[in-house]
Amino acid sequence: MYEATVADKGLTLHLIVMGPQGSGKGTQAALLAPALRLHHLSTGELFRAAIALGSPLGRAIQAVYDRGDLITDDLTVELVEERLDAIVAGDARSGSGLIPTDAPAAVGALFDGFPRTGPQAQALDELLTGRGDQIDGVIEITAPEEQLVERLVARGRSDDSLEGIRRRLEQYHAETAPLLEIYRARGLVVSVDGARPVETVHRDLVGRLRQHLAGTDRGQVAWR
Repeated sequence: MYEATVADKGLTLHLIVMGPQGSGKGTQAALLAPALRLHHLSTGELFRAAIALGSPLGRAIQAVYDRGDLITDDLTVELVEERLDAIVAGDARSGSGLIPTDAPAAVGALFDGFPRTGPQAQALDELLTGRGDQIDGVIEITAPEEQLVERLVARGRSDDSLEGIRRRLEQYHAETAPLLEIYRARGLVVSVDGARPVETVHRDLVGRLRQHLAGTDRGQVAWR
């Protein structure tokens, strides 16, 4: 296991992990976040936590679910902003319930499932810039589409009909994949082949990310 002492050096580090459903991005994010001592911000988990907490924002999200609608960009951005504020304020130690009590000490985040759209990407840039921070890297997890479909069918969720899977992949390519080209033009993208075994992908990702960060002012991150 690799660990980077980000907090010990007083650094902030913000990364995004992107990839279609079935690429393994959630698995890789869950492995990478503790290795970098970052907060893993998965929008799906943020939605569920906000609803469970019963906050005004959580009730607004529940109302959207009850109507069968998609969560709007505005609500998603507001929830991410709330979580970033909680991280900076150290609310993990106050028992607020906004972030887990065993959360890492680092002031930084690994965004998983966010941003998904152009407006969300713009909002994230503005949120971080307003804090004097930035996006330090964007991890792209790739896999052939037929393998994505096979993986999603195999997991057997109720919403994983072949038609539903194809529709979600099309939505990813239409709305989210174009963001990668924007980030690529900014020199932020680290691409990894997610078609391989989990540990192989993780080792490759760590190596590529180390190389990427070494060329930035976050190169002080000490991996061990």
